[in-house]
Amino acid sequence: MTYFIRSFFIFLAFGMNAQSESLPSQQKLDSIVQEADKLYAYEWAAWQATDLLMQQNHLKAQYGGYLVYEKNDSIYVSFLENNQEKVMAQYGFSSAAGQGKPSFNEELRTLSKTELNLWNIKNKILNQIFTQHKDITIPEGCSPNLVLLEGEAQYRLYLILGTSQENRIPLGNDYLFVADQEGKISHWRKFHNTFIPIDIPKTDEQKISSAMHSHVKTTPYITATDICTFRLYAPLYGLDHFKVYSSALKTVFEYRLSDNRILITDL
Repeated sequence: MTYFIRSFFIFLAFGMNAQSESLPSQQKLDSIVQEADKLYAYEWAAWQATDLLMQQNHLKAQYGGYLVYEKNDSIYVSFLENNQEKVMAQYGFSSAAGQGKPSFNEELRTLSKTELNLWNIKNKILNQIFTQHKDITIPEGCSPNLVLLEGEAQYRLYLILGTSQENRIPLGNDYLFVADQEGKISHWRKFHNTFIPIDIPKTDEQKISSAMHSHVKTTPYITATDICTFRLYAPLYGLDHFKVYSSALKTVFEYRLSDNRILITDL
């Protein structure tokens, strides 16, 4: 699954004459966007809060991890000190990522009930991943970003990639682990078989406006992880949309950043 400039995918059109009879409903597409919205809001807040914290040397030296959670229409990023027993600082963001200046509270305190529960659940899930999923690999130049979302009766831990490399959007090598209320993993998914970054040309002469990759049959739709990662990095490079060819459905999904929508489209 490798990215190409759009014109290189014309060959796929020959296999798209017979459209699948099981194309997703608009409700299904909207649900993917909604999950991507939450993923993006959590990861965007983590990015912003970490950048702000690292500018304060006295806090940077004590850094021992962080938690992200939503409360009262705001997203909070709580930073733990080295021994991971207390919260040393917290940033609060409007749920609408990118709006307004975050609140900041530098107060050494014990973890709240919510924070303690999330920290314990996250560690329980990670311990299972480390012992049962040793085949997970992280590409050179990338780091694993963990996003824990709480549902009504379960937890969803996403593993997506981050990178400090320039001119690269790190798609692929992404996972979802679903756990019960005790933190026991009930099932998991690997969305892409390989690392499939979008490599951005460094010169204007090679500039691209879009990119595309394909999904194997076990991942029939464009994913929330695709959209989240694209939203985080695409504005840095002036990209607005990307496409995913579904080999299971013999169709193409297009995500547009400008109006945050998924379309079923042509190549």
